[in-house]
Amino acid sequence: MSILRLPESLIPLTMHITPLLEIAQRYELGVPVDIDWTESNLIEIEHEQSTIRISFDGTLDLCGFRVKDQWFNPYPSVQQAKQMVEKDNKLLLCGIPVKSGVVDVWFYNGRARVEYSPLSGANESYRAMLLTALAVGYPMQDAITLARAYACSIMRGFHDCHSGWPVANDDFPIPLCLSEKVAFDLGVKSDLGDLPPFPKLHESSFGLYPIVDDVETAIRLLQLGVKFIQLRLNKLVETEAEEAVVRVIDESLKYQAHVFIRGQWQLAIKHHAYGVHLTQAELPTADLSLIQDAGLCLGLSTHGYYEIIRAMAIKPSYIAIGHVFPDATEKSAPEALGLNYLALYQELVEDFPTVAVGGITQDNAYRVWRTGVDAFAVTRAIENSTDLEKTIAEFNQVVAQKQL
Repeated sequence: MSILRLPESLIPLTMHITPLLEIAQRYELGVPVDIDWTESNLIEIEHEQSTIRISFDGTLDLCGFRVKDQWFNPYPSVQQAKQMVEKDNKLLLCGIPVKSGVVDVWFYNGRARVEYSPLSGANESYRAMLLTALAVGYPMQDAITLARAYACSIMRGFHDCHSGWPVANDDFPIPLCLSEKVAFDLGVKSDLGDLPPFPKLHESSFGLYPIVDDVETAIRLLQLGVKFIQLRLNKLVETEAEEAVVRVIDESLKYQAHVFIRGQWQLAIKHHAYGVHLTQAELPTADLSLIQDAGLCLGLSTHGYYEIIRAMAIKPSYIAIGHVFPDATEKSAPEALGLNYLALYQELVEDFPTVAVGGITQDNAYRVWRTGVDAFAVTRAIENSTDLEKTIAEFNQVVAQKQL
């Protein structure tokens, strides 16, 4: 349970917030939320163990966020906005008018982030979704992304008829750091430039996707006909890791299977792996141009709206979404999403295969498969199996069933 405390001046926002909270509760998105009122000018979102304070009027609170979303000429440039946010990481600059649209700028993971949208939407709808998303438990980067998408969907007069939640890809903003063309038009430089799309994933890879860190298990899976495997090397020293990569790639060629190497993109390039899988932590230090020049496929881990649209901008071979259920194999994993979040994220992703990740077993695999993902990653069910052939057959039975 969380409490959203609003100043009386923001009562009109409840026209949007109340139905949004009803939708969130209906689809079990996050925690239930009660609305309360406060005489303070600060908005408070109180969770069990934390409180977020937000101001829309510039009120200074050292523990809270200040949102500036009303602008008058002259508008700051995108570069100026980035500098402002980097000096004050509690400052959110939303809806800055720019050429042919607006940008939102905020601080995340040590740097200013910028998203561009050709549509702005009304301030009221943006503010309402920002507060709703934070109240139900979305992190700030996802709340900002979702708020702009909601404001744009309201402006276009379109909502998904099933959820009422924005899912249309065209409503979501573009992460400016990865779009060279948009960045150039706005007078800033992108981080990576516009890379061509990575190679498409062969359809034989759809379905079961074991993630293993044991070479013998990987080879056994290949022998049993598994065509899509991720090899993790985090438990091996450098020389052992290279030996493992060579052995598994050699075996994969015998069975015409596709092996992705987790994180170790240099080894994957050196030994001509089928692909590389990168987590969000690994992405900033990987040379995507070299991976692409080597002709390797690319898979990316994502955990929410911002990371998904950022991944789509990179144009990978597949996008992994998780963790769907609690996963003890990943101690640093974010809180489990659940199936309803997964279904909404799945609707957002266009043109890229999706892989559901995290805590997937024979007991829940069909429910995951029904969300429309193209594959589901399995770790512990493979590691703990006493009969790999039977375990694979059980998962393949799920894949054989028609998705609804």
